[in-house]
Amino acid sequence: MPGDPSLFSEYSVLTVVVDSGLGSRVLKAAKGCGINGGTVIPARGFSGGAILKALDLDERNMEAVILLAEKKLLMCAIPKLDEMFRFEKPHHGYAFCVPVISLFGIHSQTKTCLCESERIEKMKYRAIFTIVDRGNGEAVIDSAKTAGARGGTIFPGRGSGIHETEKLFSMEIEPEKEVVLIISDADTAPGIVDALRRDLKIEDPGKGIIFVQPVDQIVGVVGLE
Repeated sequence: MPGDPSLFSEYSVLTVVVDSGLGSRVLKAAKGCGINGGTVIPARGFSGGAILKALDLDERNMEAVILLAEKKLLMCAIPKLDEMFRFEKPHHGYAFCVPVISLFGIHSQTKTCLCESERIEKMKYRAIFTIVDRGNGEAVIDSAKTAGARGGTIFPGRGSGIHETEKLFSMEIEPEKEVVLIISDADTAPGIVDALRRDLKIEDPGKGIIFVQPVDQIVGVVGLE
């Protein structure tokens, strides 16, 4: 569906992964750029070795801050966050931005097509999300590494009660699930997805879900910037 050129790529989602307890600092810095509000999700980070720097998180407790805003505001926030957290250093986290295809319920904005398929294909990086049963997140990381992934981050998909669900990108995540995020370059992503499908038997009922999003901009992942 063609979009209004004046609204093209107007909104994006910025995800910032930092040490546990630092999410409030991300929100404060974002607010200084005119971004009001965000979502903080607990996470664990994993990697394959010391040379991986930003993704060398060694099972550390992390927080992911998800910010939805106009892209121009996010482009203001990214360098400020990079300066604040020094993402280029080991164990300092990372940040990436993905375009929003359509948007509902933001003030007067009711529906907008914001990103063309040709532009998506030209983006150099991909965010691979894998949803699996709790306890299988590390198996996802191990499988992805065999296909060239540098590491990943595991988000617990917990609701506030045992019978409740939590939503991530409008998808219901059962309390006993884990969401694994892996960032890769566009050329490596298909091989990672194929490895996950094979090793985790994703096509079998109840084994999991994989979805991939284009990444517009990224800082803090060595070798991908």
